[in-house]
Amino acid sequence: MATKPSTQQLGNIGVSAVGLKLEREPFWWGIIDNSRDDRGIDFLANVRDASLDPHEFRIGVQVKTGDSYFRRPKRAADHRITGWWFAESNKKRFNYWLGCDTPVLLVLHDEAQDASYWVRVTKRTVISTGKGAKILVPKHQTISEQCKGRLLAVAVRQGGSLALEGTVLSDGLGEIPSRRRLRYALVVPRMASPHPRTSLERPIDAYEAVALLAQGNFRELDEMADRHEEVPRPDAVPVDADWAWQFTGAIWHWLATDGLDKLEEIHASAPDQHCATASGVLLACALWRQERRERAIALLNALVERDDLDALDQGWALVQRSRFGADLGEFDQAETDVATAQQLLEAVHDDSTVSAPMVSALAAGAVRTLEVIASTRRFRDDTENAESIDAWVAQRQDAYLELLKASDTTVSWWRSQDLATALGREQDTSFNAWTSDDPPRRVFGGPMPETKLFAAELNADLAGEHGQWKALAARRGIQSLMRAASFPDTAIELEEGLDALRRCGDSGRLTKAMRHLLKVGPLAPIAASMAKIPTSEWTHTTARTNFEALALAGDLLDEAAADRLLEQCARVACGEPTELGCTQDEGYFNRPSFATEAAAGVLPAASRTSHDGFAGYLARLPEVPPVTFRRGLTNALFFLDYEQIGPGNRQALLSLAERGDAVLSATVRGWSASHGDTVAARSLTQAAAQGDIHSLAEIKDASAFSDSERAALMDNLEGHVEQARADALAGKGNSGSSAFCHALTRLNLRLPGAARWEPIVVFLGEPRTFLALRDFVG
Repeated sequence: MATKPSTQQLGNIGVSAVGLKLEREPFWWGIIDNSRDDRGIDFLANVRDASLDPHEFRIGVQVKTGDSYFRRPKRAADHRITGWWFAESNKKRFNYWLGCDTPVLLVLHDEAQDASYWVRVTKRTVISTGKGAKILVPKHQTISEQCKGRLLAVAVRQGGSLALEGTVLSDGLGEIPSRRRLRYALVVPRMASPHPRTSLERPIDAYEAVALLAQGNFRELDEMADRHEEVPRPDAVPVDADWAWQFTGAIWHWLATDGLDKLEEIHASAPDQHCATASGVLLACALWRQERRERAIALLNALVERDDLDALDQGWALVQRSRFGADLGEFDQAETDVATAQQLLEAVHDDSTVSAPMVSALAAGAVRTLEVIASTRRFRDDTENAESIDAWVAQRQDAYLELLKASDTTVSWWRSQDLATALGREQDTSFNAWTSDDPPRRVFGGPMPETKLFAAELNADLAGEHGQWKALAARRGIQSLMRAASFPDTAIELEEGLDALRRCGDSGRLTKAMRHLLKVGPLAPIAASMAKIPTSEWTHTTARTNFEALALAGDLLDEAAADRLLEQCARVACGEPTELGCTQDEGYFNRPSFATEAAAGVLPAASRTSHDGFAGYLARLPEVPPVTFRRGLTNALFFLDYEQIGPGNRQALLSLAERGDAVLSATVRGWSASHGDTVAARSLTQAAAQGDIHSLAEIKDASAFSDSERAALMDNLEGHVEQARADALAGKGNSGSSAFCHALTRLNLRLPGAARWEPIVVFLGEPRTFLALRDFVG
């Protein structure tokens, strides 16, 4: 009869099994036995990989084998095991591991399943239990090909944080091959551009020129071209200049004109994979700003599918694709892209002086994408899984924590400095304008606040930090609107400001700005901005602002666009398939409400023949609380051409009155009655006579009431007003008091011969009722 192995034998089996996994494919690491040292390291692994040549790193490994190490599982809300706790009654071994010069992995080996789970021992992962300590070994971290990138990252990341403070950044990329310099010039431009104090003393190359543009230093680049013949003017790059200078000219052209033709051309002619990635990511971001979603995604797909990109370029493209995918609602693919990008970014080691800030910036963008996915999913059908979603996000955020720390001290810090500079310049500009009799003159690339604000916004965009990009784009939009009157091209400034607020999803400021311009003018910038609202491919960022813009100024659309958007908005309201894309409910963003209000705003610009079809959609509105689309439906009925609606859809609209909502019922019957429907008119009169104040508000001619109905209605309203007065005297609140006072007052004005003013006078003459209804009186 076979006997069970001893604890020592079982331990040796586990150490051998884990060591063999690391020695074989896909790792091929060297193993150095350390069993004679019984302080807590079973063996050392020499980490080798083709991507690390000629470097080699070392990590320590401690293996624990046996069922006893799997008896303390950690479970998620749905009772799934997410890991196992390893604990010791004192901290001696943990302190030893934390004091090692090399990273230490704790591995739990399941001999029966031949599965090995690991965790890196750090101050963050070790949890004190008083005299002892414990650490969680996650189930998803296995010694396998799937986690090879993470294990490489543990080995590579041994040097601590990169110290950038106090360094002179001139020639920061001098030792890096030119083919890789372009990505750093775009994402970490401070490390790629010449030092401000020496920038004019020598001619710069094209990569430094790109970095100057990325920082908003347009005038410096112009002055450099004036001083050095070797530096071409960015607005007139010779056709025989090399590709990098042509790329500089294409960026300048985009910044000055918003045109993408030159960026498209330069990307198509990229000489290598690094240039293709840098130009492709920039072009994709520019396309996304112009709401050309399909082309932007196709561009990133082509980059991701290339087999010649290094880890950093591949991770960059994936971070951008995940960000855009999440904005389109393609969460599963976005999650996959983030996970893949994580493994790639953790394995990045080349160009370490400048790659670290770029890696940290992209990692921060990936985490922001995860936050977007999680927050949006909470408002979907799987809301009950919120706890597991939170755990899902936390699990992935752990892998990025150290990279996020780097982000907080480099790229994000530089971006904050650009923002602070912009705010300071804005104050200087406002002060100079206040003290001057002449309006400021806009000079492209001059010392205006928008140059540094642009730099901060572009940096967030290229790094994939979607939330930061939205916030900074909103700031630029506000700036354009507030300063528009100071420039000759006021209409263009206003249009750009409205575009920015709509495209970055700032619905609050957009509606304020549009209402202001609708009151005081001009209307042309609103019309021009409305014309840019696409009829498909909306995103989570733009859906709400698009709906609200249409509700406010949809009547400024051309007829063709209005017809198409009218149908699409109606489909969204009815819960039917639509070409608009991301229009899911999110928190206070409720589809029926916003879509019906948007449709009502578009209806005046739509063709008359579209009214019948739209009426059919209204009749099919979902059985949701009517308050969600009450205002939109009321506005829509006001603009509907009754003569264009067929008998079937007229009757279908009237069926909305049977849904049990007094306001909705009165609105629909009042609309039908105003167009000669005697049945609806009589139904409205009967409801009003029974005390329905909403139906009363829809009746324009009080003579429709019979003498008995009129008397009953007066008695009903008078009773409500007297009850409201009694409630106020007793200290009771009555939120409906003002409505009945309004109703009786309106009826008195329509029927002066039968008016009953005494209840109103007595009600308002009582101080306590006056205080109770101060909102009504005001």
